[in-house]
Amino acid sequence: MLRGIRNGAKLYVVDPRRTPSAQFADTWLGLHVGSDIALTNAIGREIIAAGLTNRSFIERATSDFDAYRAAVESYTLEYAEREKA
Repeated sequence: MLRGIRNGAKLYVVDPRRTPSAQFADTWLGLHVGSDIALTNAIGREIIAAGLTNRSFIERATSDFDAYRAAVESYTLEYAEREKA
């Protein structure tokens, strides 16, 4: 991560805690505790819905992806937005 930052990559940290990673971040989004889960699941859902998954990586490095897909299906962006409060 630090190598990437030194090479010009941008780092955005989304976490209710100000973690050590947040110190190096270009932007830190400190959400309310618990809303980070809703946001993470909504982003996952959007990646799947847009067809942006890396199938070879999923097959090689994960297990039970279909269960994950089903679990995040209800996490719309609208739902995540309501959970931020």
